[in-house]
Amino acid sequence: MQTRQAFDVILEKVSVINQQIATMAGQMQEMLQNKDVVLESAHSLSASGEQVSASVEEVTATMMEQSSTVQQLANMVDTIDQLTQKLAESAARFKVE
Repeated sequence: MQTRQAFDVILEKVSVINQQIATMAGQMQEMLQNKDVVLESAHSLSASGEQVSASVEEVTATMMEQSSTVQQLANMVDTIDQLTQKLAESAARFKVE
């Protein structure tokens, strides 16, 4: 009888170990799925970062272009101001009676 009892204990322990292995396998599968979700999120964040970077570059280029245009306009205003002063000086030479 002791041999039979020993085998019963062994079978019970093997059954417990099998259940633990099945539980661990399920947990490993869940971990793998979670890993995939994390990797997808990381890729998404990376892509978003690249898009933000590209947008910032576009905004910077547009701002530089606008700054250049504003400078050109300022130069044109200076030129018009100088021409207006010359015209006023020329007109002052003539007297209308």
